[in-house]
Amino acid sequence: MLSLVVNAIKIKAILVYGIIMCTVYFIITLAYIHLYIISKRKIEYYEEKQKEYENIILYTNIIEDMLYDRRKFIHDFQNIMLSLKGLIDNKDIKGLKEYYYKEVLREKRKLDNRNIYYLKHVKNLSLKGLLTAKIQKCSYLKLDIHVEIFEDIEDMSIESVDICRIVGILMDNAIEAAKSSLEKKIFVGMHNEENNVTILIANSFSVKTDLKKIFEKDYSGKGADRGLGLYIVKDIIDRKYENVLLNTFIEDNLFIQEIIVLD
Repeated sequence: MLSLVVNAIKIKAILVYGIIMCTVYFIITLAYIHLYIISKRKIEYYEEKQKEYENIILYTNIIEDMLYDRRKFIHDFQNIMLSLKGLIDNKDIKGLKEYYYKEVLREKRKLDNRNIYYLKHVKNLSLKGLLTAKIQKCSYLKLDIHVEIFEDIEDMSIESVDICRIVGILMDNAIEAAKSSLEKKIFVGMHNEENNVTILIANSFSVKTDLKKIFEKDYSGKGADRGLGLYIVKDIIDRKYENVLLNTFIEDNLFIQEIIVLD
């Protein structure tokens, strides 16, 4: 009888111990889950802040480019007005006509740039601002730039800051290469088909480059791509986006970069 009582006490003690351990384990699990949720929220918060910071840097760079273009335009406009004043004061009608058709109309064409008109189809405001600044830069550098965007380009399956970094690098490379070429041509095209967006950036160039080496980290050749930032472009795509393709080729004496963002 005594042994039965002892066994019952032992069983009860084991059950109590088991309940206590289960309770402790449950509490620890809840605490871990709670800490995990808090940590995850903090990580998401800091990631969001990082994105906001990167966007601020991006917007700042775009605004700086546009302000630079504006200051340059004001400077050029003041010079034009002074030249016109000199011709008028000297009553040089022939010189005034020549200057008007040669200089004033050229500046007017910069303001009436049809390329800017096509950017109405780009709904990503960051990308639109970036392209606007780059197109204006091309105009002031007297580059022959042509833009074709005939349908609306809605949000793409890529972070805004990343597509702007990629396009910004490719546009800078195109501008640098076109400047040193004989033709001085740049082409920018965007096409949307079933939410799959294709961005095409092409430029004339003076020296051919090795297409197999241009994305290497230490590549610094000054060929068609000028060796600027292409490693960064490839790194962004390879590291973060399985749905983004980058094709690079040379066709009809143009160095062409094709970005395809799949939905």
